[in-house]
Amino acid sequence: MENLINVLTNLINTFISVITGGLGLANFYSSNWGKYLVYALLIFVAAKIFKVNLKLDVKKGRG
Repeated sequence: MENLINVLTNLINTFISVITGGLGLANFYSSNWGKYLVYALLIFVAAKIFKVNLKLDVKKGRG
């Protein structure tokens, strides 16, 4: 389980680096509130995805 979390963390950090680098947001991301804003957005998106998955699981009768 810890390995999975580490892999996901690395993946998220790489993802953020690519996005911030690609959009020229490196300075924005390096400021603390920018970092928190990006994490909040990711958590929000993840929550949306997991909610959808949970609803699908319940409909299939595995909930």
